[in-house]
Amino acid sequence: KQTYKNLGLSENDYLVLYAPTFRNNQPIEACFLDNHKLQNAFQTITDKNVKILYRFHPNLAEKVKHITLPDNVINVTDYFDIQDLILISDIMITDFSSCAFDMMFSGKPSLIYTNNLNQYLENERGLYISIKELPFMLSSSENELCENISRLADYEEEYQNKVKEFVEKMGAKEHGNSCEKIYKIIKDNLK
Repeated sequence: KQTYKNLGLSENDYLVLYAPTFRNNQPIEACFLDNHKLQNAFQTITDKNVKILYRFHPNLAEKVKHITLPDNVINVTDYFDIQDLILISDIMITDFSSCAFDMMFSGKPSLIYTNNLNQYLENERGLYISIKELPFMLSSSENELCENISRLADYEEEYQNKVKEFVEKMGAKEHGNSCEKIYKIIKDNLK
C-alpha cells in the first residue's frame, strides 16, 4: 500500500513494469516503446486503468531523469527498490534483465521483448542461458509483443508449467522462507 501511495497509483490500476537492461552501445531512445500501442494491447485484456512503469537501469538514471512521458507512463527509475515495483505490478516486460526471474518467483508473468537480440549478443555482454530456454513468451517486434499480450489468458497454464520445468532444471531452491532459515542458522550459531 505504501508503494502505491508513494507513486500516486491505485490498487485498481493494471500495472505493467517495463525494465530493460543496461546497454553500453545503444542510445537511450532505442529503449522506449510505443506506449499508446502497448496500452491499447493491455486494454484488450483488462478493464482496469493501464499504467506503464518505466524502470531503467540505475546507470541510466541521470539520462532519463527529465524525460517527458505520456500520462499513462511513469518513470520509476529512481524508485529505490525494484522488489516493491514487482510486488505491485501485474506483469513485467524486459529484454535481457535478470529481474524477469524475480517476477517469475512472484508468480506473475514476464514477457521478453528482444527487438535487437543479435546486436545485443554481438556487442554487449551476452547471455548465461539461451533465450529459447526461458519460460517466458518471446517477442522480437512490438507487433509480436502485442499479439503475445492478447494471448496471455490462454498462455497462463503453459507458462506455469514452463516455469516449474525451468526451476527444476536450474535447480532453484527458493521456497519463500530463506530469511527464516538464515535467522535460525545465525541464532543457533550464536549460542
